[in-house]
Amino acid sequence: FVFDDNMVKEFAKLLKPKTVKEGKWICRRGEKLEDFYILRGGKVSIYVQTREGKEMFYCHQIPYCFFGEDVFVNHQRGVVERKDSYQATETCELLYLSQRARNKFIKDNPGVRGPLDSLQSNIIRLLKMVPFLSNLSPTHLQRLRVGLHYRSLEAGEVLFYEGDQGRDFYIVYSGTLQITRQDLNGEEILLGELGCAECFGEIALMLSGVTRTATVRASTSALLLSVRQDIFKAFLKITQLELGHLMRERIISTFKKSNIAFFDAIPEESFKNIALKCVVQTFDSDEIIFTEGDFGDQFYFIYHGRVSVSVKGREVALLPRGAYFGEIALVVEDTPRTATCITRSKTILLSISKADFARFFENRPEALADVELKIAGKKCQIRSIIYHSEGVRLFTQFLKTQYAEESIEFWHEVRGYRKLALSLDLSLEEDVKKLYSKASSLVEKYIRQGAERQVNISNEMRQSIENEVDLGECSAVTFVDSETEIITLMSGDKLGQFKQSEEFKQLMQSVGGYKVNEKTKAKQGKKRGT
Repeated sequence: FVFDDNMVKEFAKLLKPKTVKEGKWICRRGEKLEDFYILRGGKVSIYVQTREGKEMFYCHQIPYCFFGEDVFVNHQRGVVERKDSYQATETCELLYLSQRARNKFIKDNPGVRGPLDSLQSNIIRLLKMVPFLSNLSPTHLQRLRVGLHYRSLEAGEVLFYEGDQGRDFYIVYSGTLQITRQDLNGEEILLGELGCAECFGEIALMLSGVTRTATVRASTSALLLSVRQDIFKAFLKITQLELGHLMRERIISTFKKSNIAFFDAIPEESFKNIALKCVVQTFDSDEIIFTEGDFGDQFYFIYHGRVSVSVKGREVALLPRGAYFGEIALVVEDTPRTATCITRSKTILLSISKADFARFFENRPEALADVELKIAGKKCQIRSIIYHSEGVRLFTQFLKTQYAEESIEFWHEVRGYRKLALSLDLSLEEDVKKLYSKASSLVEKYIRQGAERQVNISNEMRQSIENEVDLGECSAVTFVDSETEIITLMSGDKLGQFKQSEEFKQLMQSVGGYKVNEKTKAKQGKKRGT
């Protein structure tokens, strides 16, 4: 792709064989960069420099990798030092190109200078175009480049077949590839084409031994860049990057395309935060994710694979890629799992904890309420109802039929009072008077014994509020404890009745929901780690 056939033959003649015994260094960091190497037998260990300046093992490379290619980029830049060290893990058979041979080759073929100079910068550019690598620093991109392999294909050559085990991720440097899959009759169906800068196979980086879901074949001559799973894991370790953090752009895209009903309430800007908090988990086939009756606080999305859902030993659903489960745990306190979930193939799950999920809505309780109502249904809590615009309207309508609407009215007014207090400058006498006036009116309307709309709070709470307001010491938190107490009261006295009412049915119809389809009988799985 840089050399023509004649150049390749000339280049090959200039290569010299070299044997390096096990444990010996082929080249060391800091040495003058002079020679280019191709590994044709054995195994090489690569060591890189850490932030602290120490040398650390990075990864192994196997035939037919090459290293020292920077000599072609830097052939006119004077003395350049090697950035990494290479050691023979076992006795290695190498082909090397000396500085003298390289200079002769470039002199005889001056047309290769431009393509050789741009080759490495093009590789970095392509790495940056991969969605889940786009935010890497230049240092990290250079580190990943060290672990790349190069694979050339002739037109019609198959890279891998559907059903093969995958361990490599690929980026198309040049050329075109076809993606095909066999239908039930054994006929090949064209799924699509891949061209320059497109990538595929990232599942292989996360899940060892996963089978390829399609066949990839070159439709023209092609050059591919590839990363093995073991090298990618070493890259994550040495750079101290989290896989979920690295994959955030792909995770965001996946969630947006998933049609998860309750995600509709999540603001656009929060998707990035959700992706950053996602944990990527991998499972072998027939592993138990959780068991019916377990207490859980994780929501799961199937990024790859299949998951069986069984209740009392009978499978009620077989969830494919793109499905989700465990969402009740996000919004219902201390609820046991209602089913057992077992993987039915090698599987990748994206999980979100209840605590992290709630943080996305810290300043948007109304949006969280909509999510909670969609998920929890009849298991919803009182806060989900009163923070939801339609929920609080229907709950108030119900309370009026019970002649108990003063509680919800009080809740509304003390929330308004707190917002007012936070907006005022209490170092100003005028603002202090304004807050005192509002607090006094609330006490007279809802708190004092015999008040017009007296609420049912404890005598101790009532006395504490009256004393604070009468002394002119009111603040933003004056009614906070009574607000919590009134919510607890409504939950205990009225929530159960409300859930049996027509108003609650209207609320459930307005927020929507989803159902689980019944499927085939469940199998047994094995506990993780056994």
